[in-house]
Amino acid sequence: MDIRLYQIIGSLVPMEQELEEGKDLTKVKDLTPEAIKLGFEFAAAIKHGDGTRALDILAQIERLLTI
Repeated sequence: MDIRLYQIIGSLVPMEQELEEGKDLTKVKDLTPEAIKLGFEFAAAIKHGDGTRALDILAQIERLLTI
C-alpha cells in the first residue's frame, strides 16, 4: 500500500483495529480492486481538501465486505 495513503487511513483508524485488520497487507496489490479504487479516490479528495467527499469514501470503505 502506498505509505502516504496508509498514513492517512491509519490516522483515522484506532490503533488496535489498524494492527488487527492491516497486519497481512504489505502491498497495494493485496487489496481488492474496489478497495484500491476507493483508496485512490480518498487520497485525491484529501489532496483537494474535499472533506465531505473523503468522509463519504471512508463510509464506503467501511461497508466493503473484504478489503
